[in-house]
Amino acid sequence: MGILRTDVIAHSQLTAANASVLFDGGDGAGGSTGLRTADGDHGYAIGSEGESITIECWIYPTSVSQTFDTIFATNSYGVSGSGMILYNNNDGLYWSGTGFATDYTEYGIISLNTWHHVAMVKENKQLRVYLDGVCKAYRETTSNFNEDQLCIGCSNYGSGFPTYSFKGNISNFRINKRALYKENFTPSKFKLKNISGTTLLCCQDASDDTTAAVGSIVAGGSPTPGGFGPDLKEDTTDTGVVLEDNTNFDTLSYMVPPGGTTTESNRGRGLVGGGWSPSLLAQIYSVEIQSDGRSADFGDLTDARRGTGAVSSSTRAVWGGGYSPGYVDVMDYVTIATQSNALDFGNLDTGRFESSGVSNNTRGVFGASENPAQAQNVIQYITIASTGNATDFGDSTVATKKQASMNSSTRGIFAGGQDVPSPTAYLTIIDYITTATTGNATDFGDLTQNVFMCTGVSSSTRGVRGGGAKSPSPANTNVMDYVTIASTGNATDYGDLTTANQRSGGMSNSIRGLFSGGGTPDASTAVNSIDKITIQTIGNAVDFGDYIGTAVTQAAGCSDSHGGIS
Repeated sequence: MGILRTDVIAHSQLTAANASVLFDGGDGAGGSTGLRTADGDHGYAIGSEGESITIECWIYPTSVSQTFDTIFATNSYGVSGSGMILYNNNDGLYWSGTGFATDYTEYGIISLNTWHHVAMVKENKQLRVYLDGVCKAYRETTSNFNEDQLCIGCSNYGSGFPTYSFKGNISNFRINKRALYKENFTPSKFKLKNISGTTLLCCQDASDDTTAAVGSIVAGGSPTPGGFGPDLKEDTTDTGVVLEDNTNFDTLSYMVPPGGTTTESNRGRGLVGGGWSPSLLAQIYSVEIQSDGRSADFGDLTDARRGTGAVSSSTRAVWGGGYSPGYVDVMDYVTIATQSNALDFGNLDTGRFESSGVSNNTRGVFGASENPAQAQNVIQYITIASTGNATDFGDSTVATKKQASMNSSTRGIFAGGQDVPSPTAYLTIIDYITTATTGNATDFGDLTQNVFMCTGVSSSTRGVRGGGAKSPSPANTNVMDYVTIASTGNATDYGDLTTANQRSGGMSNSIRGLFSGGGTPDASTAVNSIDKITIQTIGNAVDFGDYIGTAVTQAAGCSDSHGGIS
């Protein structure tokens, strides 16, 4: 049974470690308050294409202007026409630099008189901005940011350091020459430390604004140190509550922690199982979503089949149903971090074909499907960390199959589909469910096209539907559209896939979505290409790489870091 650890110190019992530096926010080029690193140390540079860096801190804004409330900026920003800046104003959080246009992340996401954690991560040529652990902006650039000085709480615009200052407090400012955050994360509860790769660590001293545990800074305009901070504590071993495996819960009343260890979760791995090419396949392919390249052989399903549904937690993937030939009810599972053949999980209520799956870190839900040659509205669910047969969840708003699926940690979305037996009754419908409950699906809105055999990818906030076969003529489409998962409404145009495609496999982490394989012009002709998109932006897909070996269509994809987990 579960074991609750009591041999650790509670967070409230630890020594407080609050400190910050207050900047007065004097606007414009006339100067106000700020900090600046010492000159000539490449450890302060954001770096060239092949380098990585993380810049992070906590901010507490007390007011906001119409211009630049600078959180940090390279010393050259606004001086030489190059550089980078992260700033807030009354339109939202902005991020700008040489090689990419100003990236406005979202209106109103920075609250006044509230502590927020912000982080900029550069991993090779990929740049990401996180707010309170959630990725809000993503770019790729080949530009170099090699200047060896950085301004904190201000810029050097017009060579007038300090200019365009932040108004409020900044705490625990750290530069580390590694990409510390690759997915959404929970900001630390503890005072930041000098870990491997740290080149600057400051704004942690309640009595001196220029004290740095690592590196060196100077002040401009007398910013004010103080003991106000984001409720951080001095560090200790944060073991926390641990529940061992084999604990049983009623999943309608409690959240079930997934089995496995930390090393078996959140690796950014996608899996695609089963399919057709041009015969039935049992093969499971793996892809590292954050890295461009080819897929790798992972193992095999318990039997060769196509048109399965797939659900996943951070540790386990489950495929359900399919055609082998004939409609099958089998469910298989694997541990995502460990290459192996699949094991038997249990059974669906009956043989089902062309179902789609949504999931959070506890529960997987298989949507409407075909059985036999007739669309069904039955929705079923499983507890991913256990094994056993599926249980009735409710019904979709219409009988359909071959839908795109997208998910957040609370909602699952099923979009498009086909009303069999009518061969051209392709649908625009979007349904949603609340994953942790049971009940019938609810109308969400409509896609931009009548489409089925389409694919979905999602972050924790946005779902993107890509490709499929569309009506009024049964032809493939390359159109993508997106929805904001927490709301309701019609989908909005996102961009285009590299080719018009159907029946691809979808995989995603919190930043990137992959559309893998598929059929063009139809399911009988498989392709081996993989497209990628950055989910929170809009634009056309670009090439990710290719399958290793056999091209595949009608395969089902999932991952350990999709929107239902992150």
